[in-house]
Amino acid sequence: MSNHIGQTKPKDDYRITYKDFLFGIMSIAWRLPTIMDAGQKLRNLNPESNDCFGTHLEYNATKYPNRNAVLYEDIKYTHKELNEWINRYANYFLSLGLKKGDVINVLLENRPEMLFIIGGVSKIGVIASLINTNQREASLIHSLKLNPAKAYIIGEELFKAFEEVKSKLNLTSKVKIFFLEDKGKMDLPKGYINLRQVVKDYNQNTPPTLAKICGKDTYIYIFTSGTTGLPKAVPIRNIHSISSIYSFGRLVMNMQPEDVFYITTPLAHSQASVLSWPAAIGGGSTIALSSPSLFNNGYQSIKFSDHARLIKFSPQYIQYFSSIFATICRVPSIFVIIDPDLDH
Repeated sequence: MSNHIGQTKPKDDYRITYKDFLFGIMSIAWRLPTIMDAGQKLRNLNPESNDCFGTHLEYNATKYPNRNAVLYEDIKYTHKELNEWINRYANYFLSLGLKKGDVINVLLENRPEMLFIIGGVSKIGVIASLINTNQREASLIHSLKLNPAKAYIIGEELFKAFEEVKSKLNLTSKVKIFFLEDKGKMDLPKGYINLRQVVKDYNQNTPPTLAKICGKDTYIYIFTSGTTGLPKAVPIRNIHSISSIYSFGRLVMNMQPEDVFYITTPLAHSQASVLSWPAAIGGGSTIALSSPSLFNNGYQSIKFSDHARLIKFSPQYIQYFSSIFATICRVPSIFVIIDPDLDH
């Protein structure tokens, strides 16, 4: 068939040659020990074993004590500092009489305290029910009442949303309601306990319950979007996140201590708390938390401050969800993050 004027003759379909295959194998040969080790650990995972998400936080605190674990706005926590704060929360929860299987409702936007809570409950067997922060009215009431909670943790930024439904939750005097300030624009509400204040001087040693937690134990609930009805709570067990540590963090992504993983979604979403954070833990890496503004606006109106934060954190990995990656890449300056040798 003759070609039209101006068109080039199509090339033959490309075929992978033995040479291509050989170079492909050689390109990952240096990673074979890591791949084999991660694969073996995945095969050995046992829901009955005394291994939990918190155990791996402890490991990183010992092996990489002075490396950054968390970046958020202008705040940094090393692995040691992160683990100490997690232990403070865990020990405080134990002092309240909370025990394995008890539930805490958490209504909080992205910030380090969310990590303290999630890590803390993973070490004591308590379950943090991570409420979708976009829920309001009927769906919010449903999610808060779905699992009878012994305590509530409410962020300043979501205080108004919680107060609008609080009277419909049938809370008793035994239920403790904690308040976590955000920008400090309001005083401590009446009837609330300042969580940051009561936790700050608490015991930062590993809680004694850690050795009793198993892979099969649930430590967080994550809610479905509710597209086919009211949201449903999905139990996330320790073994789920541990498998992400080995499969994503080591086997697939080969994360290293110097890597930064930028998390774009709320920690109440499985992409963030069950896949991304564990993957970073698997490499002793750093996570950078996005600000709530990044996802509260539906990713359609990302601000310059969000772009600047990406450049500032210089991540090697960005967690992809929905249209976020396409959106941020429309801004040419954002591509500086993919060049680790660029002088910022």
